[in-house]
Amino acid sequence: MKNICKLALMAVCAICLAACSDNDSNNGGGEPDAIIAKSGVFILSEGNFYSGVNGDLTYYNPEDTEYTNGVFAAVNNRALSGTANDGLVYGTKLYITNTDENVIEVVNAHTIKSIKQIELNSARCIVADGKYIYVTSFYGGEVAKIDTTSLEVVAKVKVEANPEGMAILDGKLYVANSGYGIGNTVSKIDLAKFQLEENITVATNP
Repeated sequence: MKNICKLALMAVCAICLAACSDNDSNNGGGEPDAIIAKSGVFILSEGNFYSGVNGDLTYYNPEDTEYTNGVFAAVNNRALSGTANDGLVYGTKLYITNTDENVIEVVNAHTIKSIKQIELNSARCIVADGKYIYVTSFYGGEVAKIDTTSLEVVAKVKVEANPEGMAILDGKLYVANSGYGIGNTVSKIDLAKFQLEENITVATNP
């Protein structure tokens, strides 16, 4: 996470990611000539896969309060398709999940240039620890472990239905299983072994 600030949630379908541009932003959404990310904010807009509305990546510069829409599309000459659900800047890469497209978009966090698309069924939420990112498969009922160097899925562990948000504490990964609104468990995974330890009963729809 060197030279990149922490991820912060903005809203249900929007996230803040650290980034910035040395170039002047085009207030209102023009195409940037180049992006050199250092500090600042990215906002990920989800879009709507079923209505054919693409997701979007906006850059916001808090120093001059200007913003530039469509930075991913401008750099990569293709849209960031919906449903873009979650994102994380980790190391020098930006990871964006696209749930209905079943991919994780891996982007250079400094230039916004796409590096790779990792295939994962209904990729949903992301956390990171050490040299790995962990991504929930919403319809697959799994959590995938992805090596941030090779950008390959190296392991998966089965949890309960419709896993969403996650948190890491003391070597354990906690996964909220929404069950599409009727679930009531949080899965506890040992990260060293990458094995399920237990399912903890909680209130409905965590």
